Amino acid sequence: MNKLLITIICLFSYSLLFAQIEKFQFATQLEQTYTLINADKLGNIYTCDGSVLYKFSQTGELLCSYSAYSFGKIESFDTYNPMKILIFSKDFTQITFVDNKLAHQHNQSILSDNNLHIPMCVCSSYDNGFWVYDDGYNQIFRFNANGQIQNNSSAFSTIWDKKVCPTQIFEDLSGKLIAYDSLNGFFLFDQFGTFIKNVPILHLSHISIYQQYVVFIQDNLLHFYNLDTLQDYTSPLPNEDVEQIHIQNNVMVTLDKLGIVRIYTAKN
Repeated sequence: MNKLLITIICLFSYSLLFAQIEKFQFATQLEQTYTLINADKLGNIYTCDGSVLYKFSQTGELLCSYSAYSFGKIESFDTYNPMKILIFSKDFTQITFVDNKLAHQHNQSILSDNNLHIPMCVCSSYDNGFWVYDDGYNQIFRFNANGQIQNNSSAFSTIWDKKVCPTQIFEDLSGKLIAYDSLNGFFLFDQFGTFIKNVPILHLSHISIYQQYVVFIQDNLLHFYNLDTLQDYTSPLPNEDVEQIHIQNNVMVTLDKLGIVRIYTAKN
């Protein structure tokens, strides 16, 4: 009976998920080419060309921009909190926070302030904190809003028998931390950095979060994977050669191999 109930719940979740996905229709295409994209929970679109972060409306109107020329290449940015956007420069081991107008708030020098060695990737966290994976320590550290280390994972070498070097880390809606290494798959941790499990889905180039799912492209299909239940749902891609995709509430944005950004919005 329990198995039947679980099956019914999974089928209902699947139907609900794709009722939401199918509601999107093409809205516009941006003129320039970019290297990174994202979207926030308010439905704003963000793009990056390496040195400048741009914010757009759902209609493709440029709202504001932030230049990071003095801090080197923008390695990544996180719009988890649209009022406090995190920008990471790996070249300068620098985190910059900007507000919803992309106006500078403050910087966090990861190396000099916290004695980390080789920070490789970062993400935002609850209560205005953030996570950093440091390859020197082979650990992930959680910092609070004051930039102080609050929690950390064990070294990957103590929980896995192969070399692990995550290229992307995320925090999901439940506060769990997800680290991805293309040769070893997903590593799931709780909000205190305690290792939960590994899910060996390999050789992915880009991952995003939508509701309770990790979203990625594999075999020319869009995958919605629940790391808790191990349920994998697939859907056709909205256009050809998509390399990155982000979905938030009533907006979906894609980036293809040529750097073209397309915006899809919910049907009325």
